[in-house]
Formats: sequence, structure tokens, C-alpha cells
Amino acid sequence: MRFDIEVRPFYDETFSSWFFRIAIANGTDPKSLALAIWKQNSLWYRDLDKYISHDLIIQLSNQTMLSYQQIENLTLSPTIKILAPDSLANKYKWGLLLPLGQKGSIRTNGLSFCPKCLSKKTPYIKKEWKMAWCVSCSAHDVQLITNCEKCGHIFSPHMLSFEQTEIYRCANCNYDLRDSKLKQANKNATKLQSRLSKLAFENKKQISFPLHFKNKQDLFLSLNIFISFITHIYNKDKYRALLEELHIDTIHKFTKSNNSTFCRYNIIDRGYLLSYVYEIFQYDTETLISLLQKYNVSKKILRRTYKTISPAITYILSKLDDSKIRRPPRIVKRTITPKSKKEVEALFDKIRTAL
Repeated sequence: MRFDIEVRPFYDETFSSWFFRIAIANGTDPKSLALAIWKQNSLWYRDLDKYISHDLIIQLSNQTMLSYQQIENLTLSPTIKILAPDSLANKYKWGLLLPLGQKGSIRTNGLSFCPKCLSKKTPYIKKEWKMAWCVSCSAHDVQLITNCEKCGHIFSPHMLSFEQTEIYRCANCNYDLRDSKLKQANKNATKLQSRLSKLAFENKKQISFPLHFKNKQDLFLSLNIFISFITHIYNKDKYRALLEELHIDTIHKFTKSNNSTFCRYNIIDRGYLLSYVYEIFQYDTETLISLLQKYNVSKKILRRTYKTISPAITYILSKLDDSKIRRPPRIVKRTITPKSKKEVEALFDKIRTAL
């Protein structure tokens, strides 16, 4: 059995976006279509934009004109394989992918949208919006949005049904998300985002930063490490002068996240962190090393808890001092005071009783 109506995916569209468009076009909803093809409607609540198994792609390719490779290319899997560090036991837990934060059928994170993009004749979800470094719309230069401004519900297009087919409607209160207030994007964050996305999705090979990186994996792993470094020193008076010299202001107050992983920060916090890293990337490697040395940044402070270190960071670390400061052992001097005659006689009396 094949779909009665075929829907061509856009070149930058996510798998889930294409899937719910083809479901609606064929008179059903994505959850029911997943049940019909894979015999499991629960699959629809997984992050299928990140990865789809070989068997699931085979079953789906029997229903559509899209080839196996075309279906896989709708996911982020090809991008993850290239950019995520080879040392990761599970590349799909890469720290630059936005996690969905799934609780049953309810998602608490993982998708952003641009109100202007949703206003197009055929709105869809872009792959770039699934990446933690994507905080603005590259087409309209506005900050992306994650929640309905009326009820605060997370953007949830996976909850579309045949009765509710508009992707631009809030799944909770039916508010028209196209009417969401627009905010200006962070300029430096947008500049960095643009370069990162071109490297990730346009197969661009040249890395155009003054700071030297060996390859794409080196760049993206270094990005995570520098972000962790900034969040660690951000509110420490000891490094305030360093931050000023790096053109990083400390006006913004970050919200507390579940952990320090970049992808767990909200979209505003991520925008500021990207703008700070953009400033660091404007230095050539030797100048940056000199700055870190000037303000006594140790290997431990830069490396933090990362087990996998990029070539760029490895070279910088080789020029920094260890954090352990060797101090001479503390010698405690005890004053010995002789006992009185009375105390000595009392001790001898105890000894005599034991003889």
C-alpha cells in the first residue's frame, strides 16, 4: 500500500514535519499513521527527527515514493554522525541537540518556531531549529520562540490531529502562534549561528574563524567546552578583568538549569552564551592563550569536567599551568611544658600500685 497523496519534503525540513504533513494530506493524523505503518502509535512520541532505525525506514519507504536515503536525510542522523565526537558512546546524546524532555505525550523542550515562517503558505519545521546553537530565524532575523505567549505551553506540533491540522495553532489553547510578539535577535549570536549552521547543513568545509580549528568536530567540541568555561567564570570576581578584555559583559542573569549542559539552557540564555563565544572566536589562538595566561587561567578551569578534549583545546591547555599550587607542608610546633613535682609524684604512685 502506498500513500494516495504524496508530499514532497522541503530541503531543510525535519522528518516529523514532513510526516504530519503527509498524514494530514491523506486524511488522517500523524499518530494514527504511525500506528498503521509501524503498528505502534507510541513511536510518534519519540524524537524521530534525531534518529529512525533501519527497520522503520524500510517499512516507511514501502509506503512512499521517497527512497531510504531521502527519508534518513530528513533526520539529523547524517549531521550528527559528521559533527558529534567519535568518542561519544551514544552520538545521539550529543550536547548540541535540543532534548525533547518527554513526559508521556507531553514535551517540555526541544522545538522552536519563527512566527513569520509559520505564516507562510505551507509552514513547516526546519532542521536547524532542533539545534541548541539555533536561537534566531536566519530568514527573518528575529528571535525564535519556544512557548505559546498566551498559555505558556511548549510548541507541540506533534499533537496535531485531523480535527486540528494547523501547525501554527497552540496545541493547548488554540492561540494563533503567528501573532506572537517578535523580538530582535542577538546580533553576535546570529553571526555565530549562521556560520555553524552552514558548516552543519550546507556541507561547507572552510572554517572562517581567527581561532584555529582542525576540522568541524574540533570546532563543535570546542564550542561546548568554551561555553562551559564561560558559565563557570561568569560570576567570579577573580575573572572579571578577563571577561572585560574578552568583551564579555556580565549584565545578563542566567536562569538556573537542571545541569550545566548548553542544550538545557533556555533560548535567551543560549543566545547570550553564543554571543560570548563569538567574541572568543575572534581571537587568534596565540593571542587567546596569552590572555588566559595573563589572568592565570589554569588547565583545570578551562577543561572543566570534559573527558573528550578537542585538538584546539588540547593545544591551548598545553600552554597553561596546572591548577595545583604546591605549598610547603605546614609544621605545627608544640610547646612542651615539664610537669610539676606534685604531678610526677602522683604518676609514680600509680605505677607503684601496679607493681
